[in-house]
Amino acid sequence: MTKIITDNLIPVETLNTRFINQRKSPSINKTVLKNKKDDFILDGWEEVPSKLKKSVRVKKDKKHNDAFEGRVWALCAKLGFNYIKKQSV
Repeated sequence: MTKIITDNLIPVETLNTRFINQRKSPSINKTVLKNKKDDFILDGWEEVPSKLKKSVRVKKDKKHNDAFEGRVWALCAKLGFNYIKKQSV
C-alpha cells in the first residue's frame, strides 16, 4: 500500500483565482508608499505607471525557473488536481 505524504500539500478547492493568477504571473507586483519607492528601485524593482495618489506600484521580474514553476503550478491547479504542493521555500 502506498502512503501519500500530505505535509506539503493543500487542497485545490481552497485556492482562489487571485492566488493562482499571482503564482502564474511572470513578475512580482507590490504597492508601496511613495517615500519607500527609492529603496525598492535600488533593489532592482521598476515603477509601474498608476493613478495612485499616496503610493506607487512597483514590479520585479521573477527568475526564469520560478516563473516556469509558477506557470506549471497554476496549470495543475486549473486542471483540477485534488492536491497541489504549497509554495516553494
